[in-house]
This record gives sequence, structure tokens and C-alpha cells, in this order.
Amino acid sequence: MRDFLVALSLANLLFLRAWEKARFGSYLDDFKPDGVTVALLVLLTCALLWIGRRLTRSSKALTLTAKILFLALLLIPVNALRLYYQQDIAAAYTNRYDWIAWFAFAAFVAPIPVAALTRRLGPRFLVRYGITLTLVVAPFTLFTIGGVALDTYRVAKKSPAALQRRINRLSSVDQNELKNKRQRVVWIIFDELDERTAFQERPQSVSMPELDRFRSETLVAANAYPPGNGTIISIPALLNGSQLASVTPRGDDLALLLDADSKPVIWNGEMTVFSEVSAAALKTGLVGAFLPYRQTICSVVDDCRDFRSARANESLGRKVTRTVVTALDAVPFAFRRFFKGRNEIERYEFIIHQASPMAADSKFDLVFLHFPLPHPPGIYTRASGRLEVAGNNSYLDNLALTDKTFGEVRRAMERAGVWQQSVVIVSADHWWRAEEIWRSNTDWTAEEERAADSRPPDHRVPFMVKPAGISEPYRYDRPFNTVLTRRMVMAFLSGEVASTKDLTAWLERQ
Repeated sequence: MRDFLVALSLANLLFLRAWEKARFGSYLDDFKPDGVTVALLVLLTCALLWIGRRLTRSSKALTLTAKILFLALLLIPVNALRLYYQQDIAAAYTNRYDWIAWFAFAAFVAPIPVAALTRRLGPRFLVRYGITLTLVVAPFTLFTIGGVALDTYRVAKKSPAALQRRINRLSSVDQNELKNKRQRVVWIIFDELDERTAFQERPQSVSMPELDRFRSETLVAANAYPPGNGTIISIPALLNGSQLASVTPRGDDLALLLDADSKPVIWNGEMTVFSEVSAAALKTGLVGAFLPYRQTICSVVDDCRDFRSARANESLGRKVTRTVVTALDAVPFAFRRFFKGRNEIERYEFIIHQASPMAADSKFDLVFLHFPLPHPPGIYTRASGRLEVAGNNSYLDNLALTDKTFGEVRRAMERAGVWQQSVVIVSADHWWRAEEIWRSNTDWTAEEERAADSRPPDHRVPFMVKPAGISEPYRYDRPFNTVLTRRMVMAFLSGEVASTKDLTAWLERQ
């Protein structure tokens, strides 16, 4: 029985990195492994470990090999805990709780120097100590495998519940007017694109010719500010057209606190610009990452393609592969370097392959594209022009990829003959959070340090608008919050705004 419990607990610990992503992540994560898949792999690994232990009992040499392997495997959960602390806790709290981490580490290793002082330290002691620790944390399986079983039962028994809904009625345009004055709008949001770093104080080593060209022929707002400091609050606010006090993930739902005195409501499509546009029988499309678009708002979108849903619908074989790769991420000195960034590259490729054709498809009156760039980690080498994860890739490399991405979308629209007849809005959900998050990250580079060094906080985001059929540069300097973009989209679709002059007057009225 003891061998089985050790095997089960060890197997569970080997998938600690996968459990962290599947069940304990602080944020929405479109790379989350499926909990049921993780549980099945834990049980399979448990069986293999238990069988292996039974087979090695027949030989002293095999027993010694098994003990060495056991001690080596314990390094994987230890490293998983280290990565979790560095990437989640330390990044969020700026190393405020380092003393707790060091205290826990000291308590963990304390028996080893004590054993050395009492001359008991050796392979036998280490194996016994490892087995003791493994058995001590064996109840952890109740929170992982047991939790998955409980969640599965709840989903099976769950009856449809009425969610509290609130429609955000911002429309001031006549629906018949929308049908008669059709302009198509392509609204592009880049994740963490920063006005100062990308355009005002861009490092000389970074070239962004496509967006520079676009800025030379559009209205450029030099002092635009986003509705929040992260994707999870800014995107719902932008699509709703109103500020939000907070947003809290609840499974695949987002609970929105509209203001400090209100009760949380579940984000749904009826709150968004897509509902307003669809009510006029206009066609809408969305391509996005990170947020659970399909589960939340896509009931009112004609064509909705999000990366989370694409992953959820993968085959069992693909899910198993992803779960194993996630677990191997914690193997010291090896797999993390090899696998790092593969998820981000795959997500980017999915978005760009879906976004360009949709932006170029004239049947859509409103297209919303949410790109996962230039948000770290760096997945592009600007010197070679290749998608890859190298040791010195950075936010600045992703800026170059952002520019290349916009160029691809533009060329697809030009080939389809819809570029001139389309309103194109380009902005970001929040600024580059160098000081708040990334400077404490282990992937922070010397190049990023130079770009962000000694700068006061600057929360501006780019905001560029090209009216249909017009290429006219204009600089708008008055500060505003980009939460007004929903009303701007409706003003373009209704024909209220048709030129740069109309747009500047409209901004003044806001």
C-alpha cells in the first residue's frame, strides 16, 4: 500500500506544473491543460511508477537505479514550485514575499545539514526523506484529482441557470439609418502596444515601417488612455463602451462590476457593440485571444474565432501532448528552454491566419481583431525575421512583429479591394507594463532595461483612425479615454462621421 501511495503522490507532483495551469492559475489562460486529461495522465504515470517499483525489487542494481531515479524526479516538482513563485507570485508582488519563500526552502532542506552533522547523510537517508515528503503531500491528490472529479460531477448535474444580465444601451442611432449608410469598420487591438515606446521614444534598433506609414495618413491621437491596466478589464470596457470598476474571472465567465455600488453581472454579448450592430442586420466578425470570447459574447457575433475555443476542441491526442509538454516545462535545465514560447507562437499563428482573411472579407460590416502582440514573451527575432524563442528576444522584437502583422492585414485588405472603403481603427488595450510586471521577470533583457530605464510612468496607448476612402494626416492632442471607441464605431457605421474633419469634431463633442 505504501508503494502505491508513493507512486500516486509522486505522479501527482510530476504534473504539478500542469495542475498549476489547469486549476490554480491566477488569470485567464488560453494555454490551460484540460483537468481531466491531467488526472488521467497522473493515474497512468502512477501505474507505471508502481509497476516499475515492483519490478526493480528483484535486483540490487535495479533497486539502486530506482532510488537514484526517484531522487532525480523529485527535482521536477521542486523546480515547478520555483517557477510558480518567480512567474506568478514574485511578478505580482514585486518580491515582497521573498522571505516566506526562503523560509519555506530552509525548512525543506533543514533535515539534510542536520543529517550531515550527525553523520547519517547518504543515499539511504535521502531516499527515506524523499519518501516521507512524498507521503506527507499525498493528500494533495484530493485537491487535484478529487477536484477534477467533483467539477465533472457538478457540470453533469448542473441545470441551466439564469445569469444576471444587464444590456448596455448606448445606441443613439436609428437602426434603419445604419442599414442605409453602410461603412465597414475594421477595429484592431494590439495587446500591450505602448505609445511612447513604439512611437514617441522608439529605440533606433526597432523599425516599424508599416505602422509609421499608417500614422502618416491617418488621424493620430497623441494622448489616448485605455480604460484599464490589463486585457481582462480593458477589452470588456472597450466593447461595452463604458468604464468598469473591476472584472473577475469565474470559470469561463467574466463577472463585471460596473461601478462600486452595483452587483456583479456576467459579461454577455447583449452588452457589447456587436449586439447593437447585429440588431441592424449588419454582419459582424471577431478574431481574438486570451479571453473566452465564444463562451461569453459570441452569441451575437456572426463569425467568432477565438484561440481558447480552438484549443478546447482539439483531439485527445493533442490534449495529451500539450499536458505532457506543460509538465515537462518544470524539468530543470532542459525542457523549459526547449518548449518555452511554443504556445505563444502557435497562438499568434492562429490569430494572424484567421484575422487577415476576415478583415479582407467585404461581407463583414464590423470586424474586431484582438492580437496577442507585442505582449511578452518575445517570440520573434527581428534580425532574422523568424518566429522563434531565442534567449535575448524581447518586447522590442515583438514590436517589430506587430508592425509586420499590421502590414499583412493591410495587404490582405488591399488585395481584396476593401482597404480604401474601410474605416480602420488601430489601438491597444493597455500600455507596456515594464515597471509593474516585466522588470521582475526572469526573461527581462538588457535591451528592455535600456528602453525602459529611468522613465516616469506613461499609460498612453496608440490610437489611429483612417476614415473610409481618405488618407489625411492629422494630430489630435487632447487627452481622452479610448472607452469611447464603441460610440465612434457606431458613428462611422451610421454615417454620422465620414471624414477626418467629422472625426475631430466628434471627438471634441465627447
